[in-house]
Amino acid sequence: MHRLSVRSSYQVKLPGCKKSQKMSRYISFNERVEVWIIQSISELLINHNNNEDDDELKLRSLWFQQDEYDTILLNLRYLIRAINDGKVGRNIYCTRGLERKLNAINKEGDEETTTSRSSLVSNLLKEQKEQYRNGIYDAQRLNQVCRTISRKDIKEATKLGILDETISRQILQD
Repeated sequence: MHRLSVRSSYQVKLPGCKKSQKMSRYISFNERVEVWIIQSISELLINHNNNEDDDELKLRSLWFQQDEYDTILLNLRYLIRAINDGKVGRNIYCTRGLERKLNAINKEGDEETTTSRSSLVSNLLKEQKEQYRNGIYDAQRLNQVCRTISRKDIKEATKLGILDETISRQILQD
C-alpha cells in the first residue's frame, strides 16, 4: 500500500482533463479528542460453550430490535405532541434534532429540507455535467455551488453548535 506523507502533493487525472493536475493535501488531528476503545462484535461473541443461542442473544443485545424502534418512535410522537400542545416544557427534555417537528409555525420543515437537498443535488449534477461537456474539472466551482445552496443551513448549524456549547458549559459547571 502506498502511503502519502502528512503534507504531500500528487498528480491526478481528472474527468474531462487532458493533463494531470497537481493536487495537495494536508491532514491534521485535534489533540484534545478522547478515544474510547470499543470491543468488536467478534470479541463480544466469543463464547467458550459454542452455544449459538447465547451468541444470538448477545448479537440482539448490540442493536435495537424492530419492536424497540417502534416503541421509541411512538414515544417520540407522544413527546412532540405533548410539547406542541404545551403539556410538557421544552426545557425538560432534550429536543435537539426535533426543531422542525416542534415548530408549529413551520409545518413544512421536512419538506423544506427535502427541497433544499434536491436542489443541491440537482445543481451539483448540472455543474458536473457542464464541466464534463466543456472538458474541465473545477473543484472550486463545485464547492461554490454547494456553499451557495447550503449557506442558510451552515448558519443555522453554527448557531445551534454555539448554543449547544453554551448549554454544555452550564451543565458542566453545575
